[in-house]
Amino acid sequence: MACRSGCPVPGTHSSWGECARAARIQIDRHGLQHRSLEKAKDRRLSRYEDAVRQGLEPRSTTWRDINDAFENGGAEKPLVTAQDMAPAVAAATPKED
Repeated sequence: MACRSGCPVPGTHSSWGECARAARIQIDRHGLQHRSLEKAKDRRLSRYEDAVRQGLEPRSTTWRDINDAFENGGAEKPLVTAQDMAPAVAAATPKED
């Protein structure tokens, strides 16, 4: 018996593969990709949970924010503004007499 068990016309195909091709059976390749994405998301959320457990406060669940929290001890990097730089620029500028 060469046909698959669900063949509507058993015995008409010379091999199981021919029967499967006639039925247009396809493998779901997208399901495999979805599984990989789910595993990556689970790793990222697990790492986020580790950070929170250690008392860190990542800004979001993105890898960048999670890694920044571990590198900076959870403290956000201060933003440097032009006003913050003004005293340093004034001190470095030579005075004209």
